[in-house]
Amino acid sequence: MIEVELSFNYPSWSISIEFYLYVLLFLTLFLFGRFKVWSWLSIVVVILILMGQKSELLQPYVFNGLSCFFGGAFTYVVYTKIKHISIPFIVGSIIEVLLLSAVAYLVSNEIADRYIYATLLFYVVVLFFAFESGVISKLLNKGLFQALGKWSYSIYLTHAAILFIITSMALVGQKVLGKEIAPTINAVRFIDLGSALYNNALVLLVLCIVIAVSMTTYKCIELKGQALGKRIINSK
Repeated sequence: MIEVELSFNYPSWSISIEFYLYVLLFLTLFLFGRFKVWSWLSIVVVILILMGQKSELLQPYVFNGLSCFFGGAFTYVVYTKIKHISIPFIVGSIIEVLLLSAVAYLVSNEIADRYIYATLLFYVVVLFFAFESGVISKLLNKGLFQALGKWSYSIYLTHAAILFIITSMALVGQKVLGKEIAPTINAVRFIDLGSALYNNALVLLVLCIVIAVSMTTYKCIELKGQALGKRIINSK
């Protein structure tokens, strides 16, 4: 799928917004001191109200960034207060499955104010999974998923560009083959190879390509960029 309203690398919107979020975080720390946590909660409440009212004061991506960033910060503080709580494995496993089922339902269905519900669910999911008390948490602690987590930001930043390239290839391919394999449905571009087997095989292929490219960018760009930043800071 290609976002039509942004560039081919539409995930990069978060980078520009994050810059200003860090500035705003500094201001909350500087201005509110020991009341900073309540300022974060206030920001979240105001933003969620504005989202519920379909406000056009800010771009939707800015609303999402503000609500998730400061909501996440507040959620972390809540976790530090209750992290001593012990959750039984069976109970934790059931709750984790229910939470992921709720996530799957929200992202798969068009419901009113979905983004507000998704944001609130995001807080709950992050908070509960921080306890690592269930079977899904145990699975995510395995080496493969730890590695995917390590590469996740590179995956996030590269996947859209790769999808753009593959979709462009499909557009060329359908002209060569004379068969529609990149149809547009409800203004969204899809790739359809004609059978569920071929489509699922393409999904796995694309996933492997994204992971392979992201492993490379993580090693050659992300890590080297971090090292360069540390050298610059240490040289001052």
